[in-house]
Amino acid sequence: EEMMRSIMIACLCAAASAFVPLAPFRCAALPIAASPLSLRPSGQFLPAGSLVREQQRVFQASTTKMSVSAELAETLFKLDNVAVLPFWLLMMVMPKSSLTQRAMGSYVAFVPLALIYAYLVYSSITAPGGLDMFTSGSGVTLAALSKAFSEPGTMAAGWAHYVCFDLFVGRWVWADGLRNRVVTTHSLVLGLLFGPMGLLSHLVTRSLFSGSGTPKDPLVDGLDDPMSDENLMSLMDDRR
Repeated sequence: EEMMRSIMIACLCAAASAFVPLAPFRCAALPIAASPLSLRPSGQFLPAGSLVREQQRVFQASTTKMSVSAELAETLFKLDNVAVLPFWLLMMVMPKSSLTQRAMGSYVAFVPLALIYAYLVYSSITAPGGLDMFTSGSGVTLAALSKAFSEPGTMAAGWAHYVCFDLFVGRWVWADGLRNRVVTTHSLVLGLLFGPMGLLSHLVTRSLFSGSGTPKDPLVDGLDDPMSDENLMSLMDDRR
């Protein structure tokens, strides 16, 4: 009778742990701890508490694996945010300085941002269920995106996408402001915080206050225009 009682309690604990993650910890406090035997799913008997400890080990291992993934996503998220701030500050505070020219005159800053994004995307789509949004047959829907972005790695990938492209647009706003001799600080602040609103702000600003009359754009006016990208750096007041 005592053995049957122990077996029944062990089975109840095993069934409960399948639905409630904390059940293994709660079962440890039950009288089964004092019972001589417990039953494995295979029918073999083992000392009381071993099944509970095994369930605790599996649960803790899975939790640790999830924590590492979330921790890495959090680290890359913070790294992205910190890495772009100096470039934004240079464009906002010292738009015409030689330091800003050297920092923003090339595309080197975008390489590590793109690599971080590529890694996060690869990690997201190779994870279990990472391609469900594309293979479910329902297409890319808002509900599917919401589910995908509930994962820390996918959310970090989306943020890395925004950070990289926002900086790229900010660089264009900064350069175009120099070309057309308009203030860009307010547009860059908006671009850093709200993305497209910063671009809209600059387009309106340069249309109203362009120092060269009609706004210049190398894509429209060609590279022979004296205000083109090739001659843009000559506008720097303190080039050294």
